[in-house]
Amino acid sequence: MSFEMSALLLTWVVVALLALAMGGMLRHVRTLTQQVQGQAMRPRGPVIGSVFPSPASARGNGNGEVIVFLRSECHPCEALIPEIRRLSSAQFGPKVTAVFREDRPESDLGNAQVLEHQAPLFETVGVSTTPYAVVVGPQQTVIAARPIGSPSALVELLHSIEGSLENGRVIR
Repeated sequence: MSFEMSALLLTWVVVALLALAMGGMLRHVRTLTQQVQGQAMRPRGPVIGSVFPSPASARGNGNGEVIVFLRSECHPCEALIPEIRRLSSAQFGPKVTAVFREDRPESDLGNAQVLEHQAPLFETVGVSTTPYAVVVGPQQTVIAARPIGSPSALVELLHSIEGSLENGRVIR
């Protein structure tokens, strides 16, 4: 067998091996894509209309409740603290609960109920990003739930459901 024939045969073997490897990688990529799409289609956070499992919901005021999931080392979360303080001070507004995955920051949260070390609740509810707000109605059902990145997003969320809480008293 000549040198050229050996080189040609070796080239074809390498090409066949690369084709097999590429086929395996494409199958793996397709499997991963299907898994990611399945996760993306799976709803995150509480389902609208479901009963909220929070121990915080035990002491409602008849006007519903705004539950804000936060992390102490999160800059958008820190920016929400003045709005949480304002909402919790409203005489006729909903009860406000700030839920922290870990320790709470030293910030003044006004009259808001504060729950610390609530990683299990984050997992139960399906909250994977912070800040995240859940609005719970008088019967402890979820009215609205979504990630919020700013104080104005929290206010917009509450305005979008105004009237869903008893007597429409959401923000005063």
